[in-house]
Amino acid sequence: MLTAADVIAGKLLVQLGDVTAERARAVMRAAAADASAQEDLVARLQAEGLDQAKVTRIRRYVGLYEMVRAEAVYLTLLEKRHGVPRAEAHDLLARIEADVYRSRLGALLVEAGRLTAEEDRALVQRARQAMAAEDAKVVARYARDDFEGVARPLVRAPKVTAAAFTASTIFRSPETARLVRAEVERLRGLADPVPATGGDVDFAPPEALLAQAEPAPGGLDLDRLARADTARFLQSAPDPAAGDLRGRREIGPYEVVECLGQGGMGAVYLARDPESAGALVAVKVLHTGRAGPDDQARFQRELAVMRLVDHPDVVALIDEGRTADGLDFVVLQAFPGRPLRAHLREGGPLPLDAGLRLLERLLEALGAVHAAGVVHRDVKPENVFVIAGPERAVKLLDLGIARRIDHGRPAAERLFRTRAGVISGSPAYVAPETITDDPIDGRTDVYSLGVLLFEALTGRLPLVADSPYEYLREHLLGVPLTLGQARKDVAWSPDLERLVARMLAKERDHRPTCADILGALRGGLAEAAVRHAQAPPAATKESGVVKGLYKLLNRATWS
Repeated sequence: MLTAADVIAGKLLVQLGDVTAERARAVMRAAAADASAQEDLVARLQAEGLDQAKVTRIRRYVGLYEMVRAEAVYLTLLEKRHGVPRAEAHDLLARIEADVYRSRLGALLVEAGRLTAEEDRALVQRARQAMAAEDAKVVARYARDDFEGVARPLVRAPKVTAAAFTASTIFRSPETARLVRAEVERLRGLADPVPATGGDVDFAPPEALLAQAEPAPGGLDLDRLARADTARFLQSAPDPAAGDLRGRREIGPYEVVECLGQGGMGAVYLARDPESAGALVAVKVLHTGRAGPDDQARFQRELAVMRLVDHPDVVALIDEGRTADGLDFVVLQAFPGRPLRAHLREGGPLPLDAGLRLLERLLEALGAVHAAGVVHRDVKPENVFVIAGPERAVKLLDLGIARRIDHGRPAAERLFRTRAGVISGSPAYVAPETITDDPIDGRTDVYSLGVLLFEALTGRLPLVADSPYEYLREHLLGVPLTLGQARKDVAWSPDLERLVARMLAKERDHRPTCADILGALRGGLAEAAVRHAQAPPAATKESGVVKGLYKLLNRATWS
């Protein structure tokens, strides 16, 4: 499918000279013709040879453009609906631009007491609806013109750099841009101002955009979206031509009990190990003749990672091999129980004490993964297995897209590479730096774990969207719900709220490590949070100070 983000990326790639206009048009035509495709324009071009440095640059620039566009629309709403004077609007723009967009306009106003958190969220929702309506029109217009508009510059600056992507220079008048830039220079002491340039006329200015877009009746169905299961960006259905693997009675020396599932590249079985008194094991089979290079690389990568990680809460590798007819297989531990997803779907949110115990076990498991120099990159309820029994022990599963790291950058070993240009992970849980292709480390998993914890405790996701692509925007720009906003029947402790907000920080360097979180939980935070939630209502009534702390939570996620 083709999205507005693809249009932005295509125009920037042509403007920067990374691809020709004809090449970009050809790829955009192909994307528009394939509504089921999940690869974006940049991923398609990278598969054709666009080098990694250019991929990283363009993803950052697209993210910057979307960020400043969202702020520009939000600011126009403020001026129209809340009577923010033009001079104050200029000051707000200058403050966020001087701070390189580490704070949102709404967060600044909530902190200053000019808006409530609910008013801020309503403005964000309205801005999102307006942008979505405009995006659909832009994509349709470009398709009608056979994408000729991709040759027009997106940013009319002498040189396209990150500094050119500001709301004042792209989406405001030249006069406003000069005033804002002068204030930024005063705040930061900058010597080289970026000229006021204006943006691409194909993307309507905020005022016109808001005039055209009508809000959807009732807004987004957040509860429905929060309950929906999310899936991997790349999925494969069983391929009849690959042969039916479900009828096999043995895999190597292992006796098949049941085929648990079959996909395009292989199958998973429950089997018995003849050398361990018939103990049950899980056997994953790769259909070597049908699996593509990416599937084979994923299979080998999971093997390599499991050899590195040894922890009781991480699924362990028992055996590996190849059948006589050429099927590669791995043998894993099998356990009685269910995935965490099933528990949440059927039983609703976890009690706070159980949720925090789950968090501790997962922190220990991820800590072992990170100590081995690996980032899991797909932490979500489907990949957490809850073992039946009173202890409710867990196993962290699926290391298929894990990646080794070296000083924040993925290591060069071929075993740990994923499909070129494809954002790996599940859209509702993926960290911002994964989207922008910035350096990753263990704190990338902490972000995903923060989403998982939020969902486990409240039954809702902290960020919601209608599609995988909208989730990417939300992770880059959206303001997460607080626990108290998502579930009002629990008296959440301010310390726990702050911890979750830190785990969901947009900047990787602003998140705690697994060890930091474990230290806080075992240092009294977990016990105090449970005690706070169990206290009588009169004892948990919010004071003015606590209300002020809640107002600062949105700021905490961005700082």
